[in-house]
Amino acid sequence: MNLRSSENIIEDDRMGETVSQFSEISISNSDSTQSNIEPERLNLFRKQLNVLKSDGTESFEINDLISQINGALPANQQFSQNEIQSAIQIMSDKNQIFYSNGVVFIV
Repeated sequence: MNLRSSENIIEDDRMGETVSQFSEISISNSDSTQSNIEPERLNLFRKQLNVLKSDGTESFEINDLISQINGALPANQQFSQNEIQSAIQIMSDKNQIFYSNGVVFIV
């Protein structure tokens, strides 16, 4: 899957769909994305995601997810756009989450 952001439009080349999206999350099959987050930051992202899903929620709009995760962290620990993109890519590659049309589904 290759999702690219362009002027708040994300194109899903595999499905031929275009959806409006506020966030500029871009998911691809590139290994370079994975180098944008340190292992300890990825673990913190996973931990924060697990806290959010502990109430039984299995899917999150990407913008809500980012707001909730970063809102629960001190300013100096909040995730950058690149870190979030990398975390979502890595977790998606490991079938831990599924990202589609601006929604993160927990597998």
